Amino acid sequence: MRRYQLIDTLTYDLIDGAHVVGLARGDGTANYMMFQRSPVGDPNDLGIYFEYDDQNNSGYNVIAACRVSQKRIEIDFSKPFPTVNGILGIDADYQVDSVTFQCFIEGLKQVFRNEEVKLSISA
Repeated sequence: MRRYQLIDTLTYDLIDGAHVVGLARGDGTANYMMFQRSPVGDPNDLGIYFEYDDQNNSGYNVIAACRVSQKRIEIDFSKPFPTVNGILGIDADYQVDSVTFQCFIEGLKQVFRNEEVKLSISA
């Protein structure tokens, strides 16, 4: 089973050195997805952290694949999330300008560093 969302905001921020990439609908309090990764060289780096809609729907290293294009993201999980009826992935559509999209992509590249095989980017 997959979940579908329509997204209107893409972001990439550095927060205390951590790379945080977000996708949200509306004000982002109810419908969001977030990728996070510790700074480069952090000895406590646990890998890619992913969360959607609630902290209960989160985990480290749960992404099997992430496919991104100018208008869509498709995320496959490596295991079902038990808190939401075994969801296996999320697809989301968005419309953003090229500058926002490039910033978003740069953030994803930082999050998926050393795991580039899981990230596929197409024009």
